[in-house]
Amino acid sequence: MKILSAPKSIFGKLIVSFLIVIIITLVSVGGMLSYLMEKYFYGMREWQVKQQAETMASLLYDSLDENNMEQLSEIITPLAQSLDMKIRVLDADGKVVASAFPRGWDNSRVEGFDFERQEIEQVYKGNALTKKAFGPGAKRLLLAMPLPFPEMAEDFESPQEIIGIITLDSPLKGIEDTVTHLSKLILYSGAAAILISGFIAFSLSQKIAGPLRAMNRSAREIAEGNFKSRIEVKPDDEIGQIANTFNYAAAEIEKTVAEQKKLAVLRKNLLDNVSHDFRTPLSAIRGYSELMLDGLLPPQDHNKYLGLILDNTKHLGRLLQDLMELSSIEGGHLVLRSEYLDVHNTAKRSLNNILTQAESKDLQVHLQVSEQTPQIYADQDRMNQILINLLENAVQYTPAGGRVWLKSYPSSEKDMVVFEVGDTGIGISKEEQDRIWERFYKVDKARGNAKRSSGLGLAITKQLVELQGGITEVESSLGQGSIFKVSMPTQPI
Repeated sequence: MKILSAPKSIFGKLIVSFLIVIIITLVSVGGMLSYLMEKYFYGMREWQVKQQAETMASLLYDSLDENNMEQLSEIITPLAQSLDMKIRVLDADGKVVASAFPRGWDNSRVEGFDFERQEIEQVYKGNALTKKAFGPGAKRLLLAMPLPFPEMAEDFESPQEIIGIITLDSPLKGIEDTVTHLSKLILYSGAAAILISGFIAFSLSQKIAGPLRAMNRSAREIAEGNFKSRIEVKPDDEIGQIANTFNYAAAEIEKTVAEQKKLAVLRKNLLDNVSHDFRTPLSAIRGYSELMLDGLLPPQDHNKYLGLILDNTKHLGRLLQDLMELSSIEGGHLVLRSEYLDVHNTAKRSLNNILTQAESKDLQVHLQVSEQTPQIYADQDRMNQILINLLENAVQYTPAGGRVWLKSYPSSEKDMVVFEVGDTGIGISKEEQDRIWERFYKVDKARGNAKRSSGLGLAITKQLVELQGGITEVESSLGQGSIFKVSMPTQPI
């Protein structure tokens, strides 16, 4: 058998050397990128699941504390479907009191994928625990979170005992598919780079060897007495071409990673916005329906409340349609259906949605619209969403027997109308007034026994107002109530 020998010409040695260096470099970089991408995506998934577990723990704590197992199941069942993961809730004795599976869940494929007893014991000591479980045909991410979890326990005035555990079982197939796709992209990009760099190496070798041959000829000519012989070299940036090729492949990978990260944030915002924005119309529909079924409403008023139920049902449909757009407000992708709106009708329609809640707390509710108030130019659904958010906020933080009002009048600013939502509630401290518009910022401790909120209502309100060219303001003092003002334009911006 003939053994291949090393090339003897400078041209051949240069090509082989360049190709060896290029192949080794691309394999090393590709392998490192594949490793880093896999580590990044698994880390991101672990972070997402932990954030989701903390959100669920906040939602489930009161129900588990009150031993309301029916409510636990009602909460975790839609979450299991939307998040595509198995959810279990264990009480303080380690007994499973509620569990939910997504549709199509094959439990036989994940049998044995669970926490060891000593791991569960660590969770009952207040430690959150995550681990990856790998087996034939199944790769899972398992997470166990104590109730309350450490960050949640800090909100209590005294140390709280662990009353249970929430466990999540999330499949990793989506991440595996993403990593595999990106690895293939790296492989294909690497293969293309090798072909291109081989051509470049051939050209570069020729250009390096060419001047050497020219030097040999020139040396012979000089030896023969031709002292005017010269070598003309016109270098090209072949190395720059290789770098550009690699940069193109790296830019494609960066773009893919950025898109995946953006989608992860959108999924989280989608969950947050769903849990917040669906609560109001669903509560209204449920409240009116229960009143009618219990016979607490006169028959002559049924059509009125059926109309309110229909309005809220339509509102839910519109929320479903626009939910993805709302999740990307910051990107400027939300579509607004702006039109000229009658201020009195808009205010009255919004106020009707919170009357049941106000009556249950024996609150006085007042509506006052100045006769000189012009029409505003805004999106009807978003305007109602803004006012309902503020009115619900006022009802929520006003003690029984208090007063809530909605006023509207022309602003001192040109072409603006002010909507004023006020209450005689417990108020907000000066230090927190600048922060209440932030996403997820909560002032539960400062606001007494108010029920927990998602921390998104005022943030969404501010974004929707500003998106339509409006301005938000707040005036409040502890113990003296709060006044939220929204100024909206009367003409297109």
